[in-house]
Amino acid sequence: MTLLRIFIEKEDLSAVSWQSLNGSELTDSGVAPLEELVGENLDAIEVYLSPYLATIIKTNLGDVSDKRINDEFLLGAVEDNLAEDIEECKPILMRMSDGVDYIAILNRDFYLLLLNKLSNHVKQVRFIQPFPYTTVFEEGSWTVYLVGNNKFVRTSLYEYFILDDAEPVPETLLDLLQTYEKDSIIVYSESSQVVELLSTKYKLDCKQYAELTYGVANWNFYNEKSKRFNIKINEDAKAKLIRLGRFVGVYASIFAVFWIINLGFLMVQKNNIQSQITKDLSGIIDGIKFTPNLWSQVDEKILDLQHSKGIYADSDALRLFSIFLKTMPEVNNNMIQGIQYSGSQLTVFLNSQFDPSQFPNDRSVLATKRIQADITDYKTYQAEQSDANSKNNGGGVLSNTDPNSMGHLQILQWLMLLG
Repeated sequence: MTLLRIFIEKEDLSAVSWQSLNGSELTDSGVAPLEELVGENLDAIEVYLSPYLATIIKTNLGDVSDKRINDEFLLGAVEDNLAEDIEECKPILMRMSDGVDYIAILNRDFYLLLLNKLSNHVKQVRFIQPFPYTTVFEEGSWTVYLVGNNKFVRTSLYEYFILDDAEPVPETLLDLLQTYEKDSIIVYSESSQVVELLSTKYKLDCKQYAELTYGVANWNFYNEKSKRFNIKINEDAKAKLIRLGRFVGVYASIFAVFWIINLGFLMVQKNNIQSQITKDLSGIIDGIKFTPNLWSQVDEKILDLQHSKGIYADSDALRLFSIFLKTMPEVNNNMIQGIQYSGSQLTVFLNSQFDPSQFPNDRSVLATKRIQADITDYKTYQAEQSDANSKNNGGGVLSNTDPNSMGHLQILQWLMLLG
């Protein structure tokens, strides 16, 4: 992977320092215009700004919603700390969960120019952040960088102060050390005299480093999404949320216990009901299975038992006719001319509107219900019923089959036999 590190020390982007790496191996370095560098075929870009190009201001914006925060609001909050003309400043906010806000102030024209140069490489740019964040930082200890022109003291994870005089140990640093309360300090320096001075005069344990830590993003100026890195929650709100969470947790636990107990009772009740049903139906249905059509099975079995015992003969006719209509929904009132029921046999008279082509399929369905069915034309039926015994003993719609009284019938009819 080809990585390009860009070090910007001035607002003029015509000459910036750079390093090219293949993996972790440094392959090349130099100084060139920014436009030429980003024109290369790259996998990733890291941009480090001189401490002179960004001022970090610590503040507290309260509980203001991020949606209400804009450049004018941020600049108004830190206006007293600005040395530049407010119209020339570009603010970028990072909100922390501990109630502290940090605002980075950059020159607006420089910031817009830099973004414009990198706009075609948005996928390659990992971050744009101040160079001081490459130094080692330990919570509570200051980090002093005294190499080259980029001299600064880093007092927290995000704050640093520029040391802008040319002394080996800048006067600004000596003034700051008057208020320093720790007994150790981190030092980047090429002069052993500086380390000795800090050790002897200020009684500090100097932890000396030379290597910088690249590739770690503390803050990204590129996408201005730093304001959403953390949710703004003050300590009072956090305590209330914790209490609410505990209450909800206890309530949910109680609810879960009652739900489990109730579920147990329901399971016991279900088993009792199933056992009772199995016991009650043991003499009616063999091999009971609790399925959605169990009741229809019981109903059908009871009807079969009634028929086998000769109970309610008229209801057998109704049952046969009901099954006939359910099995053959294409038969309507206009097709049915009459019915007869006699000797466990139901006869349905149909007119010529009925299409018998689907009858073989319907007969197969009726067979699954233990009902035998057949079809014949009315002339044949009339010839078979020519004797005097043509009364409908079941009390059907047709009381007899006299030709004069049945002349309105057409040539098709159903004949269904109970199996």
